[in-house]
Amino acid sequence: MRLRIFASAINLALIVFIAWNLIANRNDNGALVIVLLLLAVPIVNMVALWTTGANDWIALYFERKAMEEKNRIAELHSQRKP
Repeated sequence: MRLRIFASAINLALIVFIAWNLIANRNDNGALVIVLLLLAVPIVNMVALWTTGANDWIALYFERKAMEEKNRIAELHSQRKP
């Protein structure tokens, strides 16, 4: 949990720095696209940090599929042995 908070703080610092740089250099239109892309990276990173966990639906889906596959294998083994 401490690492998640630390990573979020670093991402927030990066967002503030990029926003400050965007405000300070708003006349440069060529750099605007690059700055907006750079701003998207920490935002997506923070969303990924705070939405993953024990209730992650993708992880639960693959865990369920693995369990179904184990049950099928166990069923096949039980059918093969008389």
